[in-house]
Amino acid sequence: MSTDYTLSYGTHATPDQGRCAMEWVSHLAGEPHTDQPECVSPVVRAFCIALNDGLEDGARQRLRPYLTRTIGTADDGFDHQRAWMAMDWLIRTYTPTWLAAAGLDDTSTMQLVDINTWLHGDILVKADRMTMAHSLELRVPFLDREVMTVAARLAREEKIGAGTTKLALRQAMGSVLPQAAAERAKLGFPVPIGHWLKGEMYGWADRLLREAKTDQWIDRDAALSLLERFRAGEPDVSWRHIWVLLVFSLWHQIYVERVYDPAALGWEHARRPGTAW
Repeated sequence: MSTDYTLSYGTHATPDQGRCAMEWVSHLAGEPHTDQPECVSPVVRAFCIALNDGLEDGARQRLRPYLTRTIGTADDGFDHQRAWMAMDWLIRTYTPTWLAAAGLDDTSTMQLVDINTWLHGDILVKADRMTMAHSLELRVPFLDREVMTVAARLAREEKIGAGTTKLALRQAMGSVLPQAAAERAKLGFPVPIGHWLKGEMYGWADRLLREAKTDQWIDRDAALSLLERFRAGEPDVSWRHIWVLLVFSLWHQIYVERVYDPAALGWEHARRPGTAW
């Protein structure tokens, strides 16, 4: 379907005044002129209206190829999942502004954001899934209510003072642990993605960047050059720079290009005939 039209800011009483994203969807779906088309999920509708008016004009026009995919979402049964995704996006986007207004210092702000987003939405979820998958019982003693209550009262200098992190914890355990352990830099449990991208995953990464139809978003030559520079060991190129490009490219192949079937992979419910994303 042609996308040779212009998306305008705001809502319009008549088509002669212009059409925003949802007003164009109403037109494409054969509905009366409105920014509340009945064929579109309320969650998708609200999100599209926010994007339409929140983007600069050039970026707004890039929404056009995706508008037809919103048609038929009103009754496809996915609004519960969409509502959670939209709420997650709102929290991640606007929480820093809300916290700044609360007058918290930078460290407390970052901790509160992590506790309410990354902690329960990422690392705890992953740890729980992986331990359950291998019949392990995981405990998180630092999330004990009393420990969290005490930690919340610590001053900034007690958290990251003396040029280190976790100062109060290090001092409390200094007489129990060997000095080398008590003063050691923070050590997580990272997956060796960088090592894999230079070895067994290199071919997959190169092929994905070449085959994904993401030219509108990613400079393919620059991405491939970045991968080669990382493989060559250039210190200013991190595996994270490559990984974010790979994840987006794979997501695009699954959910936009439909190279893979997410329902067959068990990542979403099978859609009913005649429905779209």
